[in-house]
Amino acid sequence: MATVLSFLSFFGILIGLTSVVFPLRFLYIRNRKAGSIVLAVSVVTFLPAAAIDGARQQAAALQEQTTPVPTPKSPAELAGELCKASGAIPNCREVLTRQIAEDRAHPKSPEVAATVVTPSGSCKTDWRRCSSNAELVNSFDDIGYGSVSCLYAAKKLAKYGTPSFPFLSFSDFRSDSDFVRTGVATLVEPNAEFQNGFGAMAHTIVTCKYDLASHRVVDLSID
Repeated sequence: MATVLSFLSFFGILIGLTSVVFPLRFLYIRNRKAGSIVLAVSVVTFLPAAAIDGARQQAAALQEQTTPVPTPKSPAELAGELCKASGAIPNCREVLTRQIAEDRAHPKSPEVAATVVTPSGSCKTDWRRCSSNAELVNSFDDIGYGSVSCLYAAKKLAKYGTPSFPFLSFSDFRSDSDFVRTGVATLVEPNAEFQNGFGAMAHTIVTCKYDLASHRVVDLSID
């Protein structure tokens, strides 16, 4: 089910991206605002579906790796099997039983494997590696999830009509706090438009605080 949902959500993202530029009227997406809504809903749906798919794949891989370990045979049992062959040496069972027991009591030291140095992460994949707010916003791959989450949260707060946002929304940020130290990025959209009680679209600044560790919006203000 999650795989089908992931595919449909990804297809919805493609439709949303296309409709933001060229509204697909044959799909009843008559304007760019509707395209933006389709894009936001598809992205928010795609993220948990992709997470479920990943968890299922990891569980399947773990199940394949977990195989029962056979119980080792005793020295006497192994000696008995080996001594069934024709031409066995005299006192075969006693000799092999003693030899197998000694080998198990004094195993050979394993060869020392070469040390594998795992390269450290970078700001591109780990926000904790970023050196500044600017590097985090400009280089961290998953900061786009924060922008989409802020966009979705802001649209839910609209009291009248559907708010309007630029194509690349929440690409600005405030440097009043250390994102890497606090784990919270303050993203800003200075060019949003919200409809007021009189039906007019008013220029609005939206400030969104996004938790980088839990991947969720923790605060949102509309000025």
